[in-house]
Amino acid sequence: MELASSVQAIRFIDFTHSREQFRYTIALVWTLSNNEVRDRLFDLAPTIVKATGWYPLPQGERIGSRLAKTKRDSILGSARIPCLNVDGRLQGISSAVQVDGGCSIRIRLSEASLLFDSGLPRCLQADPSDRAIFVSHLHSDHMGGVEAGGMGDIHVVLPRRTAHILLAQRRLRYSDIGSRTHLISPEDGWQRIGQMLDIMAFQVPHAPGSVGYAIRDPNAGVVFTGDIVIRTARHDFLPQLERVVRLVERQDTTILIDATMASRKAGASAANAAKALLAELEQVGELAVISRDSEQLLYAYLDLFHVCRESCRHRHQVDFLLTPSLKPLFAVIHAAFIGRELGALDPLLAAQYGASMSAWAESRFLYWLDRQAVLPRQDDRKRVWFLTPGELEEFALPATALIALVGKVTSADSQGREVIAVDTSPWTLHSDSDSLRSAADALSEHARVVLFHDFPKRLRRFAHTLGPSVHVLTRDEIPVRINAV
Repeated sequence: MELASSVQAIRFIDFTHSREQFRYTIALVWTLSNNEVRDRLFDLAPTIVKATGWYPLPQGERIGSRLAKTKRDSILGSARIPCLNVDGRLQGISSAVQVDGGCSIRIRLSEASLLFDSGLPRCLQADPSDRAIFVSHLHSDHMGGVEAGGMGDIHVVLPRRTAHILLAQRRLRYSDIGSRTHLISPEDGWQRIGQMLDIMAFQVPHAPGSVGYAIRDPNAGVVFTGDIVIRTARHDFLPQLERVVRLVERQDTTILIDATMASRKAGASAANAAKALLAELEQVGELAVISRDSEQLLYAYLDLFHVCRESCRHRHQVDFLLTPSLKPLFAVIHAAFIGRELGALDPLLAAQYGASMSAWAESRFLYWLDRQAVLPRQDDRKRVWFLTPGELEEFALPATALIALVGKVTSADSQGREVIAVDTSPWTLHSDSDSLRSAADALSEHARVVLFHDFPKRLRRFAHTLGPSVHVLTRDEIPVRINAV
């Protein structure tokens, strides 16, 4: 009875061996997060095959991503960005918020102005000339102003994939998508928003759904990266940035690069965090990855799952226990993944898995944690937990488990457990100083480089080491046309 009640769905697939013409039926069986049920199904496979001719292949929990995506697509299908009738040419760029107000950049035009991102809640003071806010991603320091409301009649443009995630997380309602809230996708290419202005969204590796923007008039262009991790051990986004700059095709081009971690020790290094963490896991058998950021937990899991899948030593030997707060994020990204929508897929996930159909989101070895039940550990298997600091005690993490910290959490968040010294910076989603130097050097050959998203004094010191072609964004306006400087 327990076996049957834990089965969510079954899909039968007829399979014919191409050379031997041997036909059999695979029964994909999605189950709840119960390892005893999954192991029982696996052990019973020969008996079930003998009795029915069906080979049962146990899966993890089905998250229903395709059905939810179909609903969202049908409702959001008509929310494409319209021509906003923004007049004028590009004139200048400046920060629209104070240094502690998150990220919001004002692009001044000869007849109006546009905003890239809206800063933290209640930190953006809209200007009467502002016509639209182009949001880069879902983090509160970039879209907090939009979420807090009070933007008046200003149009808001959201990346389509970000809108899907916000809807799944219930941070956005379908009724919010209306006459002044629009969607844009990298697949849309250049969009006309005024008589002389075109804008284009392009994917960037940071959080799921993140985009940057390129905007151009007949003579000048601006590229805004939004937050970005330019390089890790598994990807290098610099060639794509150079391609975007070339696509602008304007004599005067300025690129705004996220420099949050300039001159700081943090930032995504080229370390192989997953391999280092699995080496520690071999010694202890139980380990927890802790972060305040759900996107960091997502990428940590994807990285570790990928390395385990590729490793003979770890394949089918590690269980992954995930906080339920990650489920909405998984559902949206998984829908694009299984739909083979590589153009809409998160760049970090695409760099790791490409077009291969991995079962990372519905794996037999992935378990969604339940506050009412403790998943028993099997003696011969390792376990990796993915939690926020407040969930360490809530989910009864064993006292002997080691802790790996990601991002802004500190040893004080470990609640006295042992913290291991593994470089988890590749999961922090911002570029380190070395990547920024390489990017600034390469991109300065094609455009004027402007750094943003850090304290001006720190940025100026960092920019000084890069040469006169690199500038720093402040509240003071920088002319877009280089010959106007």
